[in-house]
Parts: sequence; C-alpha cells; structure tokens
Amino acid sequence: MSRLEWKFGDVRVAQVTENVIPMPVEAIFPGHTVEQVLAHKDWLYPHFIDAEGQLLLHIQSLLVESAGTRIVVDTCFGPEPPEDFAIGAVPGTKFLDDIAAAGFERHDVDLVVCTHLHVDHVGWHSMREGDRWVPTFPNARYIVSAPALEVWKAHDPEETASHGRREALDTVLDAGLVDAVPVDHRLTPEVRLLSTPGHTTGHVAVLIESGGERALVTGDLSHHPVQWAERDWGQAADHDVAEAIRTREWLMDEYGDTDLTVIGSHYTGPVLGRLSTKEGGRFVAV
Repeated sequence: MSRLEWKFGDVRVAQVTENVIPMPVEAIFPGHTVEQVLAHKDWLYPHFIDAEGQLLLHIQSLLVESAGTRIVVDTCFGPEPPEDFAIGAVPGTKFLDDIAAAGFERHDVDLVVCTHLHVDHVGWHSMREGDRWVPTFPNARYIVSAPALEVWKAHDPEETASHGRREALDTVLDAGLVDAVPVDHRLTPEVRLLSTPGHTTGHVAVLIESGGERALVTGDLSHHPVQWAERDWGQAADHDVAEAIRTREWLMDEYGDTDLTVIGSHYTGPVLGRLSTKEGGRFVAV
C-alpha cells in the first residue's frame, strides 16, 4: 500500500491505496471493447490502462482534514468482502496502519463519508473483533445520504446486488453512528457533499473549496478517466445509466476547462487531474 498527500488551500487530502486491479473492459463497461479504449491510448497509457488495454482500477480511501475535522471518504473492500468480490480482498490491517500513519488513528476519525454504499466503498466501515463485528471508527459519525440509506434499508434488489455484506453498514447503524443527511450536506466550512446521481440513488461526490482552490472527490460518478471522453459509457453497476450520463455531462459543462481538480476515486497513476473539453473531452493529469 502507498500514500500520497496534497493541499487545497487549508485542506489536506491524503490518498491511502488498498489495491490496484486490472479489469477487462467489458467487465466495467458492458458492450464496449479494448479497441475503443485503445483509441484513447495516447492519454490513457501507461497510467490508466495496461499494455493490453485492460482498465486499471484503483481501490483507495481519501482522507480529508479540514478545520480540525478528520474525514475518511469511503473505506474500500476491507479484509473480508463477499465471495463474489474476493478479487478485492486484502487481508490484515495494513490499510488501517496506513491510515494511522497519515494521522488518522481509527479512534480519532470524526466523520466517515459514504459517497455510496457499494461493496468496494464500505468494507472497512466495520471490522471483526473476535467473533463480533464492531465499528472500525467507533468515535466517528458515518455520513450517508438519506436517499442512499433508504435503499439500503429497503434491500432493493435492483440496487443492492453489489452492496456486499450487510455487516458493513448494519454494524454502525445498530451502534447509532449513522447520520442520514441531504445530498448537499456541509461537512465543514470548506467541505460539502455534491449530488451526483445515477450510479446509485443518492450518490454524492465531495467538494472541497478553500483558499481559492477547488477539488472534487468523485466516488463512482466516473470509474475511469475514459468516461470523460466517452461520457455515455455506462458502468456495469450503474442503477440509472441515463442519469449517470447526465451527471457527467453536467460536470463537464460546469467544470470543463476550469481550475477544479478532480480526484478520481478509482483512478490510478496521477489520481489528480482537470477536465478538458479538448477533442470532445478528456481527463488531463496534473
């Protein structure tokens, strides 16, 4: 595992990697091909695709420190994902050790933000302690958008197929640690949620605005940089493909060719970049 850090105004952001997984194109973007991805090889290779055109998928948490508040954005697969997602398993506590090394001891975390509730974003919400599941961050409030939490509680089969083990969120729900919030909820004076629906109901990104600088943690509104050139490519687990496309189009219209730094939750290599409208759209690493 590795870690990088950046500053946006007075806000510190640290990256903690759990895993990097090569994935066939059609496993992520059904109906699309390696040849279509390789049409963008000039700016995707070698950071975002491998030599064969497989997509490189980064599994990471983003740690945000703002106004004295320590925020963990998403918590990866964790050591015990469901069998269907065993490819993402990283046994042991190295992930927690890396978070602690970034100044985020698990007992000192104030907020755990869920961009959404899929298996690769909630795995470390809870952990085993002997034969019990306990909250990994026992002194934190777990921030979930109200629409996303409604879906979780309803066990909607159309949206929970990739939610993973119920203990991930149910443990912190049972402990009374979950706050259901509006999709535009403000976390600190410098950090707020931004509604970015489509991949799931109630999906949110995290917008940082400090000292004249802006950054956006994407969650799964985009799984891979190629989606800024091919914004109509739906992802396999999208709940509403058309709405997810509208979200990316809106973001390109709103932030293309601006100073907004995009922090791709699943982007490998240069995780940071800007949206460019050049040649129909692309992600330009910075």
